[in-house]
Amino acid sequence: MFPSSGRVKQNVSHYLYLPTEAAASEVATELRSQSFQTETRLSAAGESWLVLAHHHVVPSAEYIAEVREVMERLAYRFQGEYDGWEVTVQ
Repeated sequence: MFPSSGRVKQNVSHYLYLPTEAAASEVATELRSQSFQTETRLSAAGESWLVLAHHHVVPSAEYIAEVREVMERLAYRFQGEYDGWEVTVQ
């Protein structure tokens, strides 16, 4: 889905919060179809559902802008919230 250059790939995680388990399940399914690995669980606050989406990519400014737009649109569609991303330093 997202092109990479010759730089080192990193593990990138994205956090999406959804209002229901059903919405979280649908979001996770859609993200898996786009080559993300996902985890779905009740959020720490217990008021929403977390979809934690991981993939192995070369993060760049262009990549971050593109994937943020994808995540925000997906969260909005299911009345949820995209809470950002993090890179696992290797």
